[in-house]
Amino acid sequence: MLFDQIFSFVNKFKPKYDDDVVDRLNYVYTNWLIVLFSIIVACRQYIGSPLECWVPAQFQRGWEEYVENYCFVESTYYVAMEEEMPNSLIERGNRRLKYYQWVPLILALEAFLFYFPRFIWRAFHWKAGLDITSIMQHAMTTEKVGKLKVLKTQKKEDMADLAQYFDDVLKHQISGSDEKSLFAKVLSNHCGMYITLLYLFVKLLNIINVFSQLAILNG
Repeated sequence: MLFDQIFSFVNKFKPKYDDDVVDRLNYVYTNWLIVLFSIIVACRQYIGSPLECWVPAQFQRGWEEYVENYCFVESTYYVAMEEEMPNSLIERGNRRLKYYQWVPLILALEAFLFYFPRFIWRAFHWKAGLDITSIMQHAMTTEKVGKLKVLKTQKKEDMADLAQYFDDVLKHQISGSDEKSLFAKVLSNHCGMYITLLYLFVKLLNIINVFSQLAILNG
């Protein structure tokens, strides 16, 4: 059904708790906020009236719509309220604002860039041999069990399963690391450094993304 497909799609963007609150601030909260603004601006531009021009009183409604559409397509230029209207075409061209037609697409691109580090993490972290998402969800469920005596046994069993899983993974890593050079161990998918380096790389991508967007938008 359509609702099931929509729910499944939205579910993909829910936090998986295989990261921290800073990561979720980037790819969940900031991402959805930018998407919301992009939709609002797009609706205003392509469904409503993107510009409201101050036209002479004798202009009919059709003339006013033509002027507003022309200004929106051809771009406008900024003049402060205390300034006089520039007569020079060159000066008008230098003041021309050419970006506002593309604001919805710019915001959509920003949203993608905020989600991109998360995409990298989800695409490559499983190669470390650890199902981090399942581990974290399992651990959080175990933590929420509480102090009910009826559930204490189940909690101990869950913790034992997690411990056994980590033990199996470590044994697999140790057995696969024999007779490897240091360089090969660092690059190995099953090396303990792999998941650490990947996580630090994702953090670096988040930092680069934030400062790059600030620099580009203020440029």
